[in-house]
Amino acid sequence: MVNVARTIKNIAGIFRDFIASEEFSYKNGYLQNVRADVKLVGIFMIIFLAITTNNLFFFACLIASAFFMALISKIRVKEYASRFYFIPFFSLIVVLPWLVLREGKPIYSFHGINFTYEGAIYVGTFFMRVVACVAILSLLLFTTKTSDLIYSLRKMRVPSTMVDIFVIIYRYTFTFLKELYSMLLGRESRTIVRKYSIKDAKMFIGNFMQRVLTKNENIYMAMKSKGFNGSFKVYKKEYGWNVHTISYIAFIFTMVCIWMMIRL
Repeated sequence: MVNVARTIKNIAGIFRDFIASEEFSYKNGYLQNVRADVKLVGIFMIIFLAITTNNLFFFACLIASAFFMALISKIRVKEYASRFYFIPFFSLIVVLPWLVLREGKPIYSFHGINFTYEGAIYVGTFFMRVVACVAILSLLLFTTKTSDLIYSLRKMRVPSTMVDIFVIIYRYTFTFLKELYSMLLGRESRTIVRKYSIKDAKMFIGNFMQRVLTKNENIYMAMKSKGFNGSFKVYKKEYGWNVHTISYIAFIFTMVCIWMMIRL
């Protein structure tokens, strides 16, 4: 039970750090100076290209480009990779059974279980696609302020209800993970050696849910006291065109050209 609690604490900490990665957006780097609306459209276009192809070379280009843009955006590679590696890792665990479930030419046999070439290609392609998409999407989250992202969505005429739901999910998910991590860390710091029972786990879950509900209620009351009427307001922002934005558009255009060459 102790190991399970420690594992949950680590996972909650990773998810919390992934969501609360806005500190990078205040640095004076490459992507931070790209227009938020152009960046948003470009990222979604790249993801669309990635999910409509199975070419490993294209995925490798996207991953290399993502790490390069992270570097010139003043995000250290170690910090960048440590924030999103868990998503591709879990996707790999989910897709690994296709090594034996996919019919095809056997490349290795173990006690009558055949690992096929087609299965290996499928697993590798799926994993590379997830890595590419998550690496690109992480750049958007890491280098764009939440307020800029909301304004860009509004500017693109995304329904206001969808934008408000996105903001609420973002805020409450962060609160949920932060509270879970804090409680598990506090519990671990006050414990030397002890075996937890099912009763202890039930008490912890009950206390956790009570604290989360109280915290969320306090957040909502704070929002109401500041004039929240069901729709989030954002200040109008003036985006200019600069070298960073133009070069970013050129990068998107290059990726589209590569995708078209592969498709042909």
